[in-house]
Amino acid sequence: MTTGYLQWLAQIECPGAEDGDIHGSALSIELFPPGAQMPLLVACLRRLVKRLGDPTRVAKVRVAVVVTIAMDEAVALYAGAGGTSPQVVDAVMRLVAKAAQVADVVLVQTLPYAGDTDSESVDAANAAIIRSVASTAIARVVPVHRVASLDTLTAAEDFTRVADALRALGRSDRVVYLWNRVVDLAWVHWQSLAVTVATLAKIIVTDLDGVLWPGTLVEEGVEGANATCGPVGRLAHRLWQDHLRHRQSQGALVAVVTKNITADAQAAMETVRPMLLLDGLWAATDIDKAAVLNDVLTRFDGIAPSHTVFVDDSPSLG
Repeated sequence: MTTGYLQWLAQIECPGAEDGDIHGSALSIELFPPGAQMPLLVACLRRLVKRLGDPTRVAKVRVAVVVTIAMDEAVALYAGAGGTSPQVVDAVMRLVAKAAQVADVVLVQTLPYAGDTDSESVDAANAAIIRSVASTAIARVVPVHRVASLDTLTAAEDFTRVADALRALGRSDRVVYLWNRVVDLAWVHWQSLAVTVATLAKIIVTDLDGVLWPGTLVEEGVEGANATCGPVGRLAHRLWQDHLRHRQSQGALVAVVTKNITADAQAAMETVRPMLLLDGLWAATDIDKAAVLNDVLTRFDGIAPSHTVFVDDSPSLG
């Protein structure tokens, strides 16, 4: 992770880009049903695509997004006005069919939660949407319900109005919160789209301390490196471990570059369960991580840097 990348992340996580300072890619994005508007979501997604996508692929792809919450059937479901899960799913699939006529990829949003009273009906509708979309060749689910509530989608629709109202109430902290939730929303759209518009990594190089586990081997030792934070913190690192296993199962190579003694790093890796098998380990207390990446690429048959992902918790690398 380079310093420039961290600066870019900081920029998109600061409210204000809705005024025009998000200059994203020219990715073609059309929203369904007609009249659905989420300009901030579209702007953030285009910014992600510009930074992370392959321009030659992006230029060839037309994307449609089904904004499920904007459908009359979804509104009726939330309002308890006779709307049902089957009606929502039928409406979604009709929109998918229309979108498929003008797009190469159709992203279908699940329904966000608006309160405890609608949780069961929203759960049922989302489960049915996921099943139905999985049966198509062109559509992909965007799990909005995992990252956003109804107020987040409202902010994506008209962030300036929402932000002005909150600032007038002295709630600038809420403005920042909603902005970052919209960024999270854009990220899950990107994740559904990445397989089409990005160059997939052939090598994933990861640091250990602060990345694969929360602690540091030198300070906490093998036993303590995984116990220096609470359950939520440990979960975040385990999710990264699981992601590495998943990418490995799809053919990616996984290597470690770490400022630790080799024997300590190897011993600590043996405690990771389920086992995470490495395709390479580069470790030394005085290692120059940026320089050793060239050795990693050479070791793996000269794979291009553009096919490599390096994940580290130090912003000084660049």
